[in-house]
Amino acid sequence: MLKAEHNNLVVSFPEVYATAVLRISFRRPDRLDESVALVGESAGGFLVGSRGRMILYLEPHQRSGEDLNAVVFDYRFAIIISAGGMNAITGAVSHDRLTRPQNYFVTPPQRGVDGYFEGGQVRPLVAWGDPADDRTPLDIRVVPMKAEAVNDLARKWSLCGGGPSTWGCHFALRHGGEREYEPVLEDVCALGDWDQGHQERVRVWLREPT
Repeated sequence: MLKAEHNNLVVSFPEVYATAVLRISFRRPDRLDESVALVGESAGGFLVGSRGRMILYLEPHQRSGEDLNAVVFDYRFAIIISAGGMNAITGAVSHDRLTRPQNYFVTPPQRGVDGYFEGGQVRPLVAWGDPADDRTPLDIRVVPMKAEAVNDLARKWSLCGGGPSTWGCHFALRHGGEREYEPVLEDVCALGDWDQGHQERVRVWLREPT
């Protein structure tokens, strides 16, 4: 299920898991506490409401009202992002399946994505102001984790006393290039833990609307 809400794209999978809810927004580097406006597009996607460099911000559902001393295990998503038909991590032709080597982000722990791999370097996400400049859109595919995998991983997390900060902390997929906002953390789960039969797709044009 996909809906726009307060400049966030809210993706949910109630048929998979009750807390499988992810908010996607775009933010300016100098105003990370504020989501940029999203404008509906006739082609079925969205335009950002401001020009300049953007950070794609991922915010999974957060639990509330629980014992603060308990180990908190938040629901996780795999995110495939492509620009111009090319995968943002690998730079190869993108498709809708999760693969190894890893062609997707995992959130949590991944929170921000502000670039994509192209031509041997990481290029920033930039919203252009010229409406005649029809830049190819970002294609974002959200894949939920299977309910049984979530429950099993949560049990293991609780037994070992781990927490969200331990996920992939010793791994990073680095593409190099001129700049990085944060490392791409490696998935510590199996591909079979992800429910690839349930996906939501959204397109966002990084072009300021007229």
